[in-house]
Amino acid sequence: MYSDAVIGARITTIFDDEHGLYGAKRIAASLKEDSAYVPVNHKKVARIMKAMGLKGFTKRRRCITTRCKPGHRVMPDLLGPLIHSQRAESRLRRRYYLPSV
Repeated sequence: MYSDAVIGARITTIFDDEHGLYGAKRIAASLKEDSAYVPVNHKKVARIMKAMGLKGFTKRRRCITTRCKPGHRVMPDLLGPLIHSQRAESRLRRRYYLPSV
């Protein structure tokens, strides 16, 4: 078992070799590949990195919630131009009328 100082030195070396792009999980994977060191959990690597002030670069991902075509109408206008008239209200009342029992 290696001390945090020895693991921290190796973490710093890997972090600098990769120009600060690697985070805790990638550094833990690099340590696992290195046969000279005992595999270290990524949570321990994250704790040591936090204590040393090292922070990996993370690319922000853009969340796409809708894929729509420009000018494409999602829902047709069922009422037409009657939406602002009195007849529209009566149409809606008839459509959604629930008789009371």
